Amino acid sequence: MKKYLLILIASLVLFIVPFNSTSIVKAQETATIQIVRADIDEYLSQGGVSRVAYTSGELKSANFLANKMRNLGLEYFSGDSYLQTFGAGDETSQNVIGVKQSSVSDKIVILGAHYDSHKDALSAVYDNASGVSIVLALMEALKDVSLPYDVVYIFYGAEEVGMKGSNHFVESLSALVTKNILLAMNFDSIGVGEYTYYFAGDTLNGHKKLFENNSYNIINYPEYPRANYLAGSPSFGYGHIGLQSDNLSYVSNSIRSITFFSGNATDVALGFRESAYNDNVHHTKNDNLNYILEVYPDFINRINNVANLTFDTLTSSNFYTEMINMSPGINLNFFSDKIIIVCVGLIGLIFVNRFLTQKVNKSLNKN
Repeated sequence: MKKYLLILIASLVLFIVPFNSTSIVKAQETATIQIVRADIDEYLSQGGVSRVAYTSGELKSANFLANKMRNLGLEYFSGDSYLQTFGAGDETSQNVIGVKQSSVSDKIVILGAHYDSHKDALSAVYDNASGVSIVLALMEALKDVSLPYDVVYIFYGAEEVGMKGSNHFVESLSALVTKNILLAMNFDSIGVGEYTYYFAGDTLNGHKKLFENNSYNIINYPEYPRANYLAGSPSFGYGHIGLQSDNLSYVSNSIRSITFFSGNATDVALGFRESAYNDNVHHTKNDNLNYILEVYPDFINRINNVANLTFDTLTSSNFYTEMINMSPGINLNFFSDKIIIVCVGLIGLIFVNRFLTQKVNKSLNKN
């Protein structure tokens, strides 16, 4: 038993060892994308300040985003609408999906951000007009760029109430479409705090080498020991910030993903906060553009950095080849947690069995 337990522990250690590689994509001398305050103001004024899930405000925002796709000539992902409705009864939301098609292959890259807002946020600029502005800018920047894969742009509804939109979208995909996804990129809560992070997952993460050592000061999210992932989590799945957005819907279905976000993961020994000197924007009335720019004047520049790193990566000469040739791999993020649970359960059963056996033997000896 001890021998097999040691083998198991050694295997789990290998699963969480970071993958090291050199960077492939460098920043262009002149940034392609320049998001400005007016772009965010337009979304808030026309798309709606309050975009709480399942409300008319969320639907108003969805229609604004659908019109953006229509103006750029994007194709429908399915059916005859950019809106993919889900939910039931009064709780109905919608994803907004458009496709830039390629004539070269049937491979897919997904660029997504949730557009709904938290009920306590004033205008939800950090979470998540920042991500929405990045996807909108990429839609415009890539419209005339010839790419060897389809680009699916998606704005997820009802993320703040449990990632409902991304879960619905992934579950609706056929096995063939899922197999053709090269990478799902997610943008959520960017620009606030000292650091901008990317998180590529602990496994199925070979693609993170495409983003390492980039010139935009966007860094790999620190990977804490698995015990810290589980600390405070209501379930035995991961509970850390790197998997608390729509990328989780892809990771849990063995689809390669990367998510971008900002904050501070180094100021505290365990957990995550907005910044070392401030922690009062996320999901509060302070999540508005005036307050954010006062406290974080580099907010829009950080958003532009993420947008341009994404553009540089997707248009690089080696992105498609690297992703096509990447080993399929096995998603062990959740499987490995289940192994731990099973092993702990088996060890517990062994001790219970031994205890009961001893009790029975003592009772028989007395008789």
